[in-house]
Amino acid sequence: MAGRSGLSGQALSYFGVIQSATHAHATTHDIWQAIHAEAERRGEALPPGMFAAVNALRSSAGSLRGAESALARAAASEAVTAQHLAPLPYGHNPAAEGAPRAFDVRVSYTAVRSGLDVQDYVTLRYAGGLPLTVGELRQEALDVTSSLVEGYGASFGEITGIEIGEL
Repeated sequence: MAGRSGLSGQALSYFGVIQSATHAHATTHDIWQAIHAEAERRGEALPPGMFAAVNALRSSAGSLRGAESALARAAASEAVTAQHLAPLPYGHNPAAEGAPRAFDVRVSYTAVRSGLDVQDYVTLRYAGGLPLTVGELRQEALDVTSSLVEGYGASFGEITGIEIGEL
């Protein structure tokens, strides 16, 4: 099944690797190394058209990184706007389907789990709309994330990033 980007599911399955490398400001060479390592780990060949797919997925990941940076710089009183979010490549086009807008808000955090420092994330799904202000979004992210982390027996540290992707 293809997402908003029109890419195949197999190509889209590499988005996490590409997104992680893009967030780390990896070079093109490093991104391709990560993709090949993931394909080898999976025991599969890269799908046809992967060169074009990587370019599209890297562009999407870059847009998400830019939106995350804009959100991080925003004052708490600012409204959550289009500059704070980017479309996810595996999303659909809700306007074309008459469906309400939906967002995946990825909240990166630190915690201590079993005595070890960990960096992880949770994804919060919003249907229909987002909190009105950046401060409200940050507070909801903090409340839900800390509750989830501590509910699984870890000690919550801090939120290290919030990324809004539109499905």
